[in-house]
Amino acid sequence: MFKINTALRAHYINAALLLGAVFLILPNSAANARDGFSYRIKAEGVYDTNPLTRSDNFSNDSIYGVETTGSLLFTQQTPTQNIDADLSITRNQFNDSDFNSNDGSLALRASKEIKRWLFRFTGKGEYDTTRSTEIDIIGRNNVVAGRRTSLNASPSLVFNYSPRNSVGLNTDWAQRQYASETFLTDHRTYSLSPYYARKLTRLQTLSLALLYQNYTSTSGPDVEVESIGPFLNWEYDFTPSSTLELSFGLLRTEFDGFGTDGGSETNPIYSAKYEHEGDRHITSLSLERAREASSNGSELDVTTAQLNNTTKITPRWDINFSAEYKDAEQSEFSTNNLDNSYYGSIGASYEITRNLKFSTSYLYLDKSFTDDSASATKNIIRAGIEYAM
Repeated sequence: MFKINTALRAHYINAALLLGAVFLILPNSAANARDGFSYRIKAEGVYDTNPLTRSDNFSNDSIYGVETTGSLLFTQQTPTQNIDADLSITRNQFNDSDFNSNDGSLALRASKEIKRWLFRFTGKGEYDTTRSTEIDIIGRNNVVAGRRTSLNASPSLVFNYSPRNSVGLNTDWAQRQYASETFLTDHRTYSLSPYYARKLTRLQTLSLALLYQNYTSTSGPDVEVESIGPFLNWEYDFTPSSTLELSFGLLRTEFDGFGTDGGSETNPIYSAKYEHEGDRHITSLSLERAREASSNGSELDVTTAQLNNTTKITPRWDINFSAEYKDAEQSEFSTNNLDNSYYGSIGASYEITRNLKFSTSYLYLDKSFTDDSASATKNIIRAGIEYAM
């Protein structure tokens, strides 16, 4: 396998945390800063017909209740530095006490420019329930709701060595841990992607990159999946509000550990993304094939088509809809049984006052499996009030 030794992994994790901390100590133009704290409180009624997203072969009792979330937000913006932090705490209270929980999350987004250098960092920590986080869990039918702890850090670095040329490094590290009663697999993933980018014209950018990614189970049977390969990316800003991005590459994947026999395979990866942000419409449309980590104990190749749209009907009324279709391509070493899944959702929001907003939504989800299990379906209805200051 393409081994990255344990010491190097530890150095990467430390570097990711250090790069996040560096935004707190780099010099800042305080005179130009726009700083501030704000808060948000949201109470939302929820009705879920299949809270565990289990196969319809099972007896699936619906639940109803209230999710209440309080959030504290911090923003700092200067001409060369941006910092956004979001601390949220949620109380889930349902008619079935097995689904009651107290959840929390902390998210950080930051960027810093120093002459020709650009640093970016995103990070998130979550302590929550698999009922909400594993809504499209890859093929497992017998899960129960349990606790999940998730940590993620994504530092990146760009050096613009000329007006039209730049080099950079994108990285990502994630750790997932689940309560034992969920029968899910703790795992760690990380990726490294150095790249070269050149502006072909004022509106077009072409980049060549190398992607390395690693999946390692940290509970249950030992499994490690490593992938490496090149890919090409082209981006075109054909209007000030519309962007098209295309990429294609090949990944050589090697498997090691329980049930894999040290096998390997080579598969294409690709994506096509269109985004438009106008005065009344925000639309995104994408088609992507990539390797995705699974909480069932391995990785798999997934092709995903997705559509999202938000339309402002009046200055106060918004409507939104989204749809997604996933097709899973199982390798001979996979422990998953997902065949495909799709969901569709529609929602609306109304701004009652400058600080008060009402919203409602409906979601339908359907999953099919490669074995003889019946498909899993669910409906979720939400309605709530949000106050922001």
